[in-house]
Amino acid sequence: MPEAPLDADDPVYLAAHLQERLAQDPRIYEPELVVTVEGDRVVVAGVVPTPERQVAVTSVVREACPDHEIDNRTTVALYGAPAPPERIT
Repeated sequence: MPEAPLDADDPVYLAAHLQERLAQDPRIYEPELVVTVEGDRVVVAGVVPTPERQVAVTSVVREACPDHEIDNRTTVALYGAPAPPERIT
């Protein structure tokens, strides 16, 4: 169930609460994302593990701040192929 929208005039307060939501929302669970609020624009930056989580970032912020523009600058981590299993002889 989405949380209620945030109503805050202080951009630092709003950014901190958005960062907390992104860290605790089960769609994301990303405490390392950085949130800044610039007027009516919310900028989220950082790395997420999947494209689905990248989309969810915008959804969570939009639910919390429906009247703000969302600038999702997150990137999806690129992981190389797994190393072959170690062979013990």
